Amino acid sequence: MQGSAVQRLLAATEGLPCERIFEPSVKLTHTGVASDRGLVSVPRAAVTADRIAQICADLGAVQTPGIIAHLPKAQAVHFGADGEIGKLYLEFAPQDAPEQGLVFIAAKWRGPDAAEDRYHTLTCLSRSEMAEEVAQGLSEPAFHPVMSAVLERARMGDPDGEAVVLKVTQQGSARMSYDVSLADGGQALERYFPILKPLFACLGRSSAELPTQARQALLGHIAMGSAKNGAPFATLYYGAHAV
Repeated sequence: MQGSAVQRLLAATEGLPCERIFEPSVKLTHTGVASDRGLVSVPRAAVTADRIAQICADLGAVQTPGIIAHLPKAQAVHFGADGEIGKLYLEFAPQDAPEQGLVFIAAKWRGPDAAEDRYHTLTCLSRSEMAEEVAQGLSEPAFHPVMSAVLERARMGDPDGEAVVLKVTQQGSARMSYDVSLADGGQALERYFPILKPLFACLGRSSAELPTQARQALLGHIAMGSAKNGAPFATLYYGAHAV
């Protein structure tokens, strides 16, 4: 069953002249499991700057996010809703990125409060460098063995045998996380429960709290890190499909 945020997201993006890809997600924290959230993805060519501004307004933006200045270089646009939070992501091909290694710029807002996140690829790192980066970047020690296991599973599923990892930072904030793609693995989220068990335990959560459709859907990617207040979190993205 769709929550009000997801319904608002799908309604705001309805009528675009292209197929929309919707990816739901669940966010795990010490305070609970948030499942009324998701992303809608479309090609850059399918949406104008004016339509983006309208969709952002429909998702609660007080003003059009400044990142829209980078729209001409983007190859895809993603809209998000997470409870009361609205989101806009611009995705770039390597040759068109505003800065080296930048894959996404994201604007996120709740009313007048807004933030900007940047997603940089870590594919240039060796495996040992990746391990060191993650060990230093993840402030929650319980996440370290989970991330190591996730990276190994990502490498097993990737055609090139390497994990696709993004480092996410927020300007003017301590918020930081790592996002690992598991889409090529082609496995349901519940198949990852054994390696995610320490993560659930750390956050005081249980896999039984996840929606049934999430447990049985293909896992796309997983993010682990710290919120701007330093609290640990994990987000599981699953079941991407056309709508």
